[in-house]
Amino acid sequence: MKLIPIIGLLLLPFPVFSDTYPDEFSEFFAETPQTVHIALSSGEGVFAQGLSSYNAFRILEGSVDMQRVIDYLQQKGLKDETIDTIRQNLTAGVSTSSKCTEDVATCIVVPEVNNPEYVFDFDYGQLRVFVASNMLAEQSVELAYASSFKKHSALVNTMQLYAYEGFESDAFFSASHYTTLGLPLGHIYTDGQVSIGNNTGYELYNGYYEANFWSHKLQAGRTRYNTSFNTTDMFAYGASLSTDGIYLGSSRDLFQGDERQYQKVFFYSPTTAQLEVYQGERLLLSRVVQEGQQQISYAELPSGVYDITVILKVSGQTLLTDERLVVNNQKYLLNSGAGDYIFGIGKLNKEEPSTSERDEDNNDVDKHIARIAATYQVSDGWLVGSSLTANTNEQYYQAGLQTQLTADAHVEYVYGLYSNDEVYQRAALNWSSFFIDFSKYDVVSSYDNIDHSLSEYMYGDTSYLEVGVGTSLYFGSTSWYGRATYQQSYLNELYVNDKEEYYTLSTGITVPIGLTTLNMNAEYREDNFGVEDYNVSFDFSIPFGDTGISTQFNVYTDNDGDSRAFNYLKGEYTTDNLNAYASVGAHVNEIKQTSADISASVTGYNDYVVGSAYGYTNTNGQRSLSANLTNTQVVSTKGVFFSGERNTAYASVDLETGGNKDKFKVELTQDGDYLMHKTITTNEPTLIALDHYSDITMDLDNRTDSVYFDEPVQRFFSYPGSLFYMEAQAKNVQTALFVMDDIFGQPISSMQCVGKGCIDIQPVTQDGVYRVSFLPDTEFRLVSRKGLCVYEPGNRVGKEESYRGYCLMGIDSTEERSRWKVSHELLEEALRKEKDESRIYFLGQFEQSQELKKVTAQLDSVNITYREVTISGTSYVYVIQNQYSQQQVSVLRALDAYVMTRREEYNMAALLGGRI
Repeated sequence: MKLIPIIGLLLLPFPVFSDTYPDEFSEFFAETPQTVHIALSSGEGVFAQGLSSYNAFRILEGSVDMQRVIDYLQQKGLKDETIDTIRQNLTAGVSTSSKCTEDVATCIVVPEVNNPEYVFDFDYGQLRVFVASNMLAEQSVELAYASSFKKHSALVNTMQLYAYEGFESDAFFSASHYTTLGLPLGHIYTDGQVSIGNNTGYELYNGYYEANFWSHKLQAGRTRYNTSFNTTDMFAYGASLSTDGIYLGSSRDLFQGDERQYQKVFFYSPTTAQLEVYQGERLLLSRVVQEGQQQISYAELPSGVYDITVILKVSGQTLLTDERLVVNNQKYLLNSGAGDYIFGIGKLNKEEPSTSERDEDNNDVDKHIARIAATYQVSDGWLVGSSLTANTNEQYYQAGLQTQLTADAHVEYVYGLYSNDEVYQRAALNWSSFFIDFSKYDVVSSYDNIDHSLSEYMYGDTSYLEVGVGTSLYFGSTSWYGRATYQQSYLNELYVNDKEEYYTLSTGITVPIGLTTLNMNAEYREDNFGVEDYNVSFDFSIPFGDTGISTQFNVYTDNDGDSRAFNYLKGEYTTDNLNAYASVGAHVNEIKQTSADISASVTGYNDYVVGSAYGYTNTNGQRSLSANLTNTQVVSTKGVFFSGERNTAYASVDLETGGNKDKFKVELTQDGDYLMHKTITTNEPTLIALDHYSDITMDLDNRTDSVYFDEPVQRFFSYPGSLFYMEAQAKNVQTALFVMDDIFGQPISSMQCVGKGCIDIQPVTQDGVYRVSFLPDTEFRLVSRKGLCVYEPGNRVGKEESYRGYCLMGIDSTEERSRWKVSHELLEEALRKEKDESRIYFLGQFEQSQELKKVTAQLDSVNITYREVTISGTSYVYVIQNQYSQQQVSVLRALDAYVMTRREEYNMAALLGGRI
């Protein structure tokens, strides 16, 4: 085969073949400047300019491009000696490894120890570097941080309105705000609440300035909840450290890499109810929830470490009161041998502890505190740390441990000792779906010590012990949970006999039976005074097909003899922006008293606001109404925008299409993972809520549309108090079929589109048919390894335009060095050979004129065989024959023909790319 000599040359090392190839292959092996994408395997890489021939690539030693590659390899964690080897290889020139026996675009090479391998794809400008595992530095992690300064600052303010009318009880109204003012460096955050009804007035909960510097964070101001920075948060769990102060600590907020793990609070709602979430007396969240398992995202809750109370209500009656510990941390990453720290000073802003049984005239404590904590990752899965919190009178020492025993088993233990000998301990074990929680606080102060201590501010003035054990299991579609808790509390060691103890057992199972779902739940509670309490309930529901209508039956009984049976008829209606729900039911108790109730809820939302309302009434005269409304305002230099979603970072997308299409989809990825698709209405801004401190990529999904955007993909980093503005102008895209052959009439097997007008090119068949998308009235060219392509309109194929043409050698001026007058060696070789099947001569391109007739007449006069291709009135003339007489050679010399080989191939995209 004729390709064997070429393949043999490709296998030679780069410095060798440059001296050994025949002169007629000079064009094939000539080096040309080319920008190449260099990456480890198939990951993200860098672009570097160097010199390339068909099968080899090199970069000049000491160049900016070489340094760019070295920086990239260092970021990827390669050993210094490996980087130096790759640098030397790139300087000498690298080519595709002989181990690559498949298509260079897809082949994978397994390198030997300490011997990098390379795969170079000349056509697509890609160089892939393959390294062995021993070439990576130990514990190597790419650490990249976003800039501390942001370019798109904004004022973001979320308002939440909540109103409740109990008719028989007090009405209540609250207006909460969550405000973030973005600054070029950092942001100011405040949140507070106006209440009318209970505790009427305004209270500011948080107000602080926060800024990140690379891997450090500064926070100054008031925090109602424990400041959350990093892994040192383990020492704040269970404690209250609300302060007005300033803190500095390590932070991963600006880290560009793994995404923050999403955390949620799960709970089960037995029926449609009003959800209220409190931190102390402050209402954090309220909305209507439906029956079934529900969740509260940590994104809806303030950052920090604190306890929340989850309450479910129906007409003022509390169905559920559940206390949960929230550890709402920001993302962090620790490697073995690394650590976290936090240091701060401030003044406690928490109200002083209860003094109901103490002398209130002597309750002073130094509220000014200093706190320092540090953790260290000893090895993978083992974290240790210590903390010191102190004022002028007391010190609190803590030591802690976290370990990941297996992929499913996590253990954490913290021991704290005060200088007055009071002790706090906390432990937790999580193993798959099984968990054990333990916390113990021992107060040793007596009534003789009437001063409030630092420990009372942090943990209270009552000793306690809490132990919880629980698990959940799944058997196919059947789920079961069980939990046991023990609680003990007493004032101090002098009054241990007055302690209170509680034992609680609860269990539940959910079993789907055909279209019916059966739920059974039971709870038992006993205290140390012999008081017992238990209740058992079960219910099942049956839907009526897909109508949205269902029926539910429920039975409840407890130890007080209170037994009730419920029967409900429920209906639900859902659209894209509305969810409506209603139920009507009847109740029968143990003495056959009956009652009925009706409840209804509606939740509506659009791009600007989210609102809900809930109403309840029964035949006993109980009534209630509640409503919620949430809206976010974003103010920036681009204007004022509104959203129904609550967050601190946003993006605005404004697409101008000139009426081509009403809606587009934009795909968002966060920290490299798919986030969502968002439908964008054209010719008006659309606001998108984003998680702060995240790498965001927005990609306009217009690959199947008849329009094109100059910058369809944009990347940025989201900061609190920021609005990224994406503005794009749509351009019409034209699509056509191109049928292309070479000068010998053979289909073109590979073709590229270069130039500003190119959008996309895809092969339709294997015989030279391509579908090309391009911008009308914008320059572009089609090129192949056989040369520049020329074409003319052909017959329509369905609704598509079609073009017929050829990809021809020698028609671009870059081949000027192949002119006859500068190719004496080729001329002499042609004269020496009696028969030469490899030569082809391009005489030029001519308009249909007398000049063309003169050229063809000269060829005809000496019986030279030629081929003429005419495209759009321009003729391209080639001479193709096996041997020549002296007279014919003289004519070719006079016409100054291009001298080429039949198998000659070009990187036309690289040669023309800089001029199109």
